[in-house]
Parts: sequence; C-alpha cells; structure tokens
Amino acid sequence: MYRDIKTPDTKHMTITQKAIVVCVGIILGGFLGHAYYVARTTPRDYLPAARAEKQIEPKPVPVMIEIQPIMLSRIGDCESGERRKDGSALPGSSRQLDTDGKVIIGKYTDPKNGTDIGRYMINSVHERQARDMGLDLWTDEGNGAFARYLYRTEGTAPWNASKSCWNR
Repeated sequence: MYRDIKTPDTKHMTITQKAIVVCVGIILGGFLGHAYYVARTTPRDYLPAARAEKQIEPKPVPVMIEIQPIMLSRIGDCESGERRKDGSALPGSSRQLDTDGKVIIGKYTDPKNGTDIGRYMINSVHERQARDMGLDLWTDEGNGAFARYLYRTEGTAPWNASKSCWNR
C-alpha cells in the first residue's frame, strides 16, 4: 500500500538541500502547531464563525461594595445601641428595630425639627431628600445608605449631639 510513496533519497542530497528540507519541515510544523494551539485554547465565543452563530451577551460589571467608615459604625452604636455605665457605646450594638420589631425613634421629637429615625437617628427633615435619592429612612438599608451620604458630604456634624459618646 505504501510502496507507491517515494521518500526522498537523502543519500544523494547535498547538505544545503538537507538543510532546506529540515527548515521547511520546521516552519510548516511551527505554523501547523501554532494553528492547532490557537484552535484548542481560544474560547469559541471569540472565533468568527461562533460570533455569527450566536450573539454575545455583555457581562454585568461588578459593583464595588462601599465599606462603612469606622467612625460611622461608632456613631451608629452611640445613636441606637446599648450604652455602658460610663456613657460609652457597646461596639456592634446599633440596631434599626427595637425588641418589638418597630423602627427605633429618637427620644426627643420636636414638631419644628422633626423626629430622629432608625439606626443612625437620621432626622425626618432629610426624608424628602432621601426619598428623591431612592432611599427609605425607615429601612435599615436606606438608613445606612443615607448615613453614609451624610457622612461623606457633611462629616460628623449631623451627629454632634452624641459627640461625647463616639469621639472617645
């Protein structure tokens, strides 16, 4: 079966001819090897034929999670958390809801200045602005998000009434 195939007679080839045959073999092998490697390692979505068959959906961009500043955690502990005998806050004790499951309301309500709401005791005068931002001060997520907004824009000024607790 293989008798019809003639192999080159290398005994009568010059060294230059042998070098050319070897170089051509190496070059062809390199091209074929590279093509094989690319075909095996390239994801199908990047090949032109696959693109024509299927539309590639854009992948969602991961959202960076905002880390809460330590000072804001301390403020939350002072505003709605438990206090020690010396007046300092118990770390990690801040909460949005009381033991009955109702949103914590500040002790001092004033019709003129509003009511303090939730974990960070955000004053109700900010409710309209929070609502415009898509936040609900009566939920833990909304209260925390608006507290971070206030902290970024006004610093600790909105919580000066409890400064003796959180500024230790």
